[in-house]
Parts: sequence; structure tokens; C-alpha cells
Amino acid sequence: YSKNEYVAAGYQIYFGTKIQYRFAYCQYLSTRKDFNSNFDTISTTKRVWKVIIDRSSGVTVIIYCNDVEVARVTLTDAYCSGRNNWNTHWGAKQQSSHSTKMTLHQIFTKLHLRLSVCS
Repeated sequence: YSKNEYVAAGYQIYFGTKIQYRFAYCQYLSTRKDFNSNFDTISTTKRVWKVIIDRSSGVTVIIYCNDVEVARVTLTDAYCSGRNNWNTHWGAKQQSSHSTKMTLHQIFTKLHLRLSVCS
């Protein structure tokens, strides 16, 4: 949750016959996006995922697999057509400095979250 008590955004990776992703609180539940062509060159034995949220100019989500960039998306009203208040969840400004809750953006940015998945 954000300091304003909004549910923080997130992402999902679908491990089906084709591995795809989706951004929660941005796209419809049925929306799934393909990774870029770099993904096809990555080993299928072991995959280490890293997600970075760059907020230096808007909100850009960068997904790496085995240290190879496989997706880079700048979230906009057009891209997040499944949610008219996407920015509340992905880019809400923090108004209070004394709350101990952290947004998903802060956690990903500070920890450079890595998710190890064997597929």
C-alpha cells in the first residue's frame, strides 16, 4: 500500500506454453504481453528475473531475465487503457513522511527485486 492507502501496483509473469507478462492496476486481467525478441535467446534451464521501476521521467518498468532486458514499458494513459486511475497505483505522490509503509516502487527500486523461477 502507498502512504495514501492505495493498493500498490504490480506485475505478473505467466508461465504457459508462451511466457508473457501483465501489469496489474494498468491492464485488463485478460491482457498478456509478449517479451521482446531478446527473450528468445535466454537459457531455459535457469531464469533469474529483475524488475526495475524508473520514475525519473514518468513511470517506466524494465524487466530483465538473466541480466538481459526483455521488456521496457513507459506507462501512459494509452498503455494502461484497462485502468483509468493507473497512476494512483503506479505513481502516487507520497504526502506523508512518517508512515513506515513502502510502495511497491520503493521496494523494487531499493532492493532491485530478484525472482528466481525454474521453468
